[in-house]
Amino acid sequence: MHLSEVKIDYFYPNFCFIKYFSLMKTRITLLLYFLLSTILSSLAQNDNSDLHDFEFHVCKHQDKFASGLFNKSVINPNPFMENYDVTFYKLDIEAYDTTNQFSGFAQVSGIVTSSILDTFSIELSTKLSADSTFINGIKYDFEHTAHNITVPLTTTLSQGAEFNFVLYYHTPGGYTTNYFSATQASTYGDFNVSQTFSEPYFAHEWMPCKQELEDKADSVHIFITTDDDLKVAGPGLLTEVMLPNNKVRHEWRTYYPTAFYLIAFAISDYQEYNIYAHPDSLPNDSILVQNYVYDYPNCLESNKTNIDRTPGMIELMSNMYGLYPYYAEKYGHYMWYPPSFSGMEHITMSGMRYFSFDLIAHELGHSWFGDNVTCASWSDIWVNEGFATYSQYLARQSLLSQGSADYLMSVYMDYVLQSSTGSVYVPEDELSSWGRIFNTRLTYRKGGALVHMIRFEMQNDSLFFKTHYEFQELYKDSVATGMDFKAVCEQVSGLDFTDFFNQWYFGEGFPIYGLDWWQHEDTLFMNVEQSTSNPVTPLYKMPMEYLINHTGGDTTIRFYHLTNDTTFRFITSHEVEEIEIDPNNWVLNQVGEVTHRKLLDLSVLLEGPYDDQLLQMITELNDQLLPLVQPYNTPPWNYNGSEHVLAIPNEDVVDWMLLGLYDTTDASFVSSGNPVEQLVCFLHNDGSLTGIDGSSLPYFLSDINNNLFIGVFHRNHLPVLSSTALNYSKGIYTYDFSSGELQVYGNSSGHKELIPGLWGMISGDANADQSVDGMDKSDVWENSAGVSGYLQGDLNLNSQSDNVDKDEYWLPNLGSSSQIPE
Repeated sequence: MHLSEVKIDYFYPNFCFIKYFSLMKTRITLLLYFLLSTILSSLAQNDNSDLHDFEFHVCKHQDKFASGLFNKSVINPNPFMENYDVTFYKLDIEAYDTTNQFSGFAQVSGIVTSSILDTFSIELSTKLSADSTFINGIKYDFEHTAHNITVPLTTTLSQGAEFNFVLYYHTPGGYTTNYFSATQASTYGDFNVSQTFSEPYFAHEWMPCKQELEDKADSVHIFITTDDDLKVAGPGLLTEVMLPNNKVRHEWRTYYPTAFYLIAFAISDYQEYNIYAHPDSLPNDSILVQNYVYDYPNCLESNKTNIDRTPGMIELMSNMYGLYPYYAEKYGHYMWYPPSFSGMEHITMSGMRYFSFDLIAHELGHSWFGDNVTCASWSDIWVNEGFATYSQYLARQSLLSQGSADYLMSVYMDYVLQSSTGSVYVPEDELSSWGRIFNTRLTYRKGGALVHMIRFEMQNDSLFFKTHYEFQELYKDSVATGMDFKAVCEQVSGLDFTDFFNQWYFGEGFPIYGLDWWQHEDTLFMNVEQSTSNPVTPLYKMPMEYLINHTGGDTTIRFYHLTNDTTFRFITSHEVEEIEIDPNNWVLNQVGEVTHRKLLDLSVLLEGPYDDQLLQMITELNDQLLPLVQPYNTPPWNYNGSEHVLAIPNEDVVDWMLLGLYDTTDASFVSSGNPVEQLVCFLHNDGSLTGIDGSSLPYFLSDINNNLFIGVFHRNHLPVLSSTALNYSKGIYTYDFSSGELQVYGNSSGHKELIPGLWGMISGDANADQSVDGMDKSDVWENSAGVSGYLQGDLNLNSQSDNVDKDEYWLPNLGSSSQIPE
């Protein structure tokens, strides 16, 4: 069914296999029932049988639905209707296209299922006038209250007995309802049409019926007498009987099991347009596609192109789901104009306000999902609407283009992502809400996306479509739940879908993926953080695809997420340039922040702590003197980072360092006060720099559009700037400041040779103003001379501010200054 632009349908709870057969209600004896069960059990044990992969199981959720009450009418429960199964509906009335008034009789046949039937009851709205009732030809008194006809029987019926109930009734003068309405199609010059509509609870507003989904009638006859210049659309095949006074009786008969809400008719001045489908599985025959369109100028011509797509869709879906279930009768469309609806999948003939590609595909998809296999409860409406919605995607994918299908799915997913509340499964306490059952976002669009994700989980279209086929075969002519489909998924694919259904069917919301990635030579690291939009579902355990764009092209990889925070590794010989989450839009998700860590592999030496005998820097400050919080948050650095550690991570750490990153074409264009990013790191005694974990390489997140130049800053050494752009390869920017005179901008003026061929940052800049002058001595060193600790005046970083600092570091370097451009 479609609400204005979206299609709608329904479903039911869980029954075990034997229960399904008890619901088929064909007029066969108990002996035949047992015989049928025996045959099917034998087939199930036969390795050559199509059913051999299936065990006939007790359904999931059996305890929840054990009472059976959950399956019954929500708006008008009637315990008397539990005493029989319906086998046949017949409606024989006189009606027209310009009025909702009608009169005639209805027949309901069935079989007694209780031990004794002493009271017969059936639903009928009290808006209608009941005239007389008959059971097995005997006229009975009745009560018509609370939307039920109740008939006390003078002669009781025993279990297994057949009965025929006949009701003569009519519409009173003030009768109004949205469910049998005479309207005018404004699109076509206010063309007159009258139509019925029943889903989910409203068939009783125009006919007596038992509104329980599992109780399908074996056959239905709809006889409508009207003017001979009108046509009547209805279920199955048509016989027309000419009557006196320019009347005709349109006798529609279907012999397929039919749920109550799928019974319908419409009356208008139709013209008939017939075409035929030729499914591969019906090689020597064809399927009639019978179309009733308004006999209005250009109506057929303007809709013919899309109507003519219907045979191709029938052929396609017959290949995907199994042969069209009603091939022996027909498929068709009739135009209607009910309040608020676009389309509705009535048995063998769908009501259509218009003929769009998607509406045709959606209503046709219901022939399998909704008509053949009906939802077992309205809570499981997904079995109808989710699959019919996905039929639109499949039709686009095969008959239009992949791009067209992808666009439809992206539109639907975007709509779902507008809110994070509600589940595809309709909770029991919300079943009284028609709008909740047929919620566009949850039932249709999220429901269709759920089927799409099942396809993604299986990663095998043969198994995916085999699941549909087996589901249709197992539950044809009956009802099924979402959990029944889960069981078939598991039996066909061998996968466990427990987490999937808990997350997507019963859960609420959707996952949000954030990605932090970096490359270290031939290893790609991907740290994925999954948050969720609704706490009802805190984690989505499922696969996710990532598109890796690299210098050699692109590669799609797939990882399975078991936690909210996971780091994946992928080996690649190419340099990775970009990563896209869910590139093919398989998963209903939002993408959060995607960050690319660019690693820095840097070496730099400080003159002060460098020991030319040990050929490394001393680590005297590492004996409980190094601060646990980065020290560059004061002037002149004013770095506002919050980096801190609980303990210094390594014994070989010398001190904290500050890095400035510059995006430019040449070092001469650098401005020391205008870096694109700053970060702090630890300096180790061999000159290497690491992140504050003490082991990983430092990294930054900013994009570099030109070239990267690095400035290195220390508390009391002159800062240095790379003289050339850093080399970038496979995720790592590399630079060694210590390896030669020309490595620092300004050459020998910018740093100092410590031993032959090894250069370091110049000590003595105690006040960090980028020059070694008298103020370093007078303002800093003199104030800390003779003091121990983490001091600016401690120029050799041995934890003491003394004459060695003044005489061996400040004085020899007096007059030196940073060469980083201002």
